[in-house]
Amino acid sequence: MDDMTKAVPSHPDVFTCQRCGNCCRHPNTKDASQRYIPIYLDEIEALQDIARERDVALDLKEDVMYPDYLNKRLIIISYALKFSDCCPFYDKNMKGCTIYENRPLTCRAYPVSIWREDGFRTLMHLEMECKHVQANSENLHSKSFEFLETYFQPEFKNAKQLMIKGKNILYDIIQLEKAEIIDVGFLNQKIDFFFEIENAKTEFLTWPRVKISELRIDD
Repeated sequence: MDDMTKAVPSHPDVFTCQRCGNCCRHPNTKDASQRYIPIYLDEIEALQDIARERDVALDLKEDVMYPDYLNKRLIIISYALKFSDCCPFYDKNMKGCTIYENRPLTCRAYPVSIWREDGFRTLMHLEMECKHVQANSENLHSKSFEFLETYFQPEFKNAKQLMIKGKNILYDIIQLEKAEIIDVGFLNQKIDFFFEIENAKTEFLTWPRVKISELRIDD
C-alpha cells in the first residue's frame, strides 16, 4: 500500500497526517470549481514571490470585501487561491506541499478549520475531508475541546491565530468607522459584505478597491 491507502490507527494518541492530499486537492471532482484556499493580505506578497521564482501561475481573486458607502469603494479583507484540481504548489508525485515551510496559515491549521459564519464571526471545526479525521471521527466527536487542543496541538495553535487575525480585522474596521474614515455598517448594525466580485451588487462593480491594510487612522 502507498501513503494514499495506508490504514489509519483507530485511536492514535495524536494527529498524524496520512498524506492523502485532500487538503491540497479537490477530492470531489463534481464540485471542483468551488475549491479555494483563503489567503490573508499579509501572506499575498510572499506567496506571489515564490510563484514568480518557480514560474507557477496563481489564480488569486479578491474574496471577502466590504462596501464602504462613505467613499464608494470596496475594502478587500482577504483573497482566495482558487483551483479546479489541486493547489498549484501541490506535488502529486511527492504527495506533498512544495512550500510546506512557507504555506499559508489556513493550511497550517488544517484539519482544524476556520468556518466563516457571516464574514466577521467564525467557528472552529474539524474537516471531514481529512482521512485521519474520517477514520477517527467517532472517537474524536466525544472528546472535549481541551483534549482536541492537545491532540491537534500545532493545528489548533494556528487555528487560534486565524481567529485572532479575524478579531483584529474586526477591531480595525470598527476603529476606522469610529474615526469616520469608512462606513461599512458595523456601528449602525447594517453591515453588508460579500464573497468575490461576481456576487456584488451592480452598484459595486465600478467602485475602486482598496486593501484594509492600506487604511490608517492619522495620529
